[in-house]
Amino acid sequence: MNKNRYSLDAHINIVPYLDVFLVLCVILMASASSFYYHTEVDLPKIATHEPLQISPHKFPLIVSVFPDGNYSLKNNYVAFESLNSQKLYNKLSAFYQKDKTTKVFLEADKKCSYEQVMLAMSLMNRAGFTKVGLVTDPAE
Repeated sequence: MNKNRYSLDAHINIVPYLDVFLVLCVILMASASSFYYHTEVDLPKIATHEPLQISPHKFPLIVSVFPDGNYSLKNNYVAFESLNSQKLYNKLSAFYQKDKTTKVFLEADKKCSYEQVMLAMSLMNRAGFTKVGLVTDPAE
């Protein structure tokens, strides 16, 4: 069998496609950590506040209290929505056992009762967090 000198050899070069795929994977991995879970809480306005000093490598836990009695727990990496008090306690305990230096903050909708806020603080305390920060919006 003699091959024709001018015959075409049909091969697909996939190297450029792999390069593009790897670049897209790197971009996705780099941007995945910047996603922020957001829940809307109508915070009370307070005139004086101190700016929060947080280490750039350790993100605090934020417990949100809603008027319907449910809670949410979030930081920059995870978000748990519609938690009852037992589930919130279990999640907080797990976070405390993992890292006892984690900071925890409480934000409550201004329509929440004092009892709901105190129950959330009690759950945080029972889970092991003895220092709880309160989140407010600065007054205009």
